[in-house]
Amino acid sequence: WGKPLRDVIRTCIGCRGKFSQKTLIRFVGQKHKTLQIDNQKKLPGRAAYVCPSQLCIQKAFKSPRRINSLLRVQLTSVVIERFEEVLLEWTEKSASTTGKKEELP
Repeated sequence: WGKPLRDVIRTCIGCRGKFSQKTLIRFVGQKHKTLQIDNQKKLPGRAAYVCPSQLCIQKAFKSPRRINSLLRVQLTSVVIERFEEVLLEWTEKSASTTGKKEELP
């Protein structure tokens, strides 16, 4: 009789909507001054979630100070802008490959 598995709900930092963790992109601020996408949702550290939509990603990354504050890291705006570009490219690619689920880099 195990306990029924509950769906984990997380908030998108772009639109602030609440969604199933499975549908959001999780990323973690790493100590060595980078941001990393966490496909498996298992990387250690403070993480944030964003919808896999261009608009949400652009909203979420509008302020580098906010990203640093949310993840409690001190990253340069260059690192944060580059990570935003990677996310935007990925969502563009995965939107164009309809029906095929692609893994994040």
